[in-house]
Amino acid sequence: MINELPALTDVIDNSPHFRIAVATTQNNSENLIDIIKDTSDEIQKSTVAGRALRKHNLKLAEILEDASEVLPEHTDALEKFSSGLVRIETYRDMLLTQTDILTLGPLREILEQLEELKELWSGVNKTEGLVFQQVERYCGMKHIVSDELTSTSYPKQCLETLKLNLDHIQHKADYVEKLRRYTRSSHVKYINKMLEQMLAQFSYVNFAYQ
Repeated sequence: MINELPALTDVIDNSPHFRIAVATTQNNSENLIDIIKDTSDEIQKSTVAGRALRKHNLKLAEILEDASEVLPEHTDALEKFSSGLVRIETYRDMLLTQTDILTLGPLREILEQLEELKELWSGVNKTEGLVFQQVERYCGMKHIVSDELTSTSYPKQCLETLKLNLDHIQHKADYVEKLRRYTRSSHVKYINKMLEQMLAQFSYVNFAYQ
């Protein structure tokens, strides 16, 4: 279940509820990153082991083919064993290729999206820091004597503060929009990829059994 996501309508007021929703969603994304990395690592190890097994079984099929010539009275059985292994390993190769393209590839894409969120959040924090610095300078200028307030520096300071604040809000809105979209899509994609992987494994086992 996806926790309550931060709302775009709360970006401007920056309420505690909004900040908690952002922090909770970020923590969930961090946990999902770890899960996907572990999943990808184990699937990768499985495909490496599968390719090694395929190599050995194809070699065994060749040996059985040679054995059929040495043991002519068992030629039919040995040739069936050999061709059976070749068919099984042909299907295994299809499974491993499918795993690379349709499972590991999409998992890498999910990770890239979630890592992108980290960079976006770093940009949000940077613009927020600039806003705070500008506000501090702005507040300091409020103590300047009235005749100095008519100078161009004070209105310019106001405009710069406003611009920085608008930039910060835009950065935060972009981040929240992608945070919401990537969080939903990453959960669904991960489950779908795991379902596809399990179905592919079951199909392979069923084929080998037959």
